[in-house]
Amino acid sequence: MKRTVFAKIVLVLLGLLIVGAIVGLISTIITSSKNNQTPETAIAPSVLTTDLDSTKLDLTVRGPIVARENFRTYTISISSVQRVLTLTKGYQGDVISETTEDNDMAAFKQFAFALDRINAANKRQSTEQPNGLDGVCATGQVYEFKIIKNGRTNTSLWTSSCSGSPGTLAVNTQQLYQLFSRQMPDFDSIIRGDSTPKLTSTGLKV
Repeated sequence: MKRTVFAKIVLVLLGLLIVGAIVGLISTIITSSKNNQTPETAIAPSVLTTDLDSTKLDLTVRGPIVARENFRTYTISISSVQRVLTLTKGYQGDVISETTEDNDMAAFKQFAFALDRINAANKRQSTEQPNGLDGVCATGQVYEFKIIKNGRTNTSLWTSSCSGSPGTLAVNTQQLYQLFSRQMPDFDSIIRGDSTPKLTSTGLKV
């Protein structure tokens, strides 16, 4: 009888030891799993969506390299205060026309966030020599996108319509162009109003 009781006590103790070991093993596995989890990385705020009150966004479209009388460039500049479309002629940048419209922070915020959503600030690595944009894509159009903070250029990216000169601007050019041009209510009529270089709302053409 005493042996039976003793055997039962031993079995109970063994059972408790086994349960304790299992619990300890599970706890160790859970702790190890938590420690091995990749920590979350904080997403850095976009340069396009911060400090909007001191931000200006520019898109410059340069036409084909032609006779100086026919060479044209235009720039669309958007800030929280105003929107400006400047059309120039010749290689010295003589201003043909400058159209200014008021703007407000609510409208500018929507515009800046729209640019951010299409990843307009993303940079593509370029193998071209850093000699500026002189002579680039001589038969087509060059697009230069700038993010300006407190009067200083923070980001400057470019691309072109020539397949051999993709540049550093990774965003879809047509999306970028449409977002900028649609900020000016009379964009089409202003661009088409200058008949000499044959500027159109879809780009600059000879």
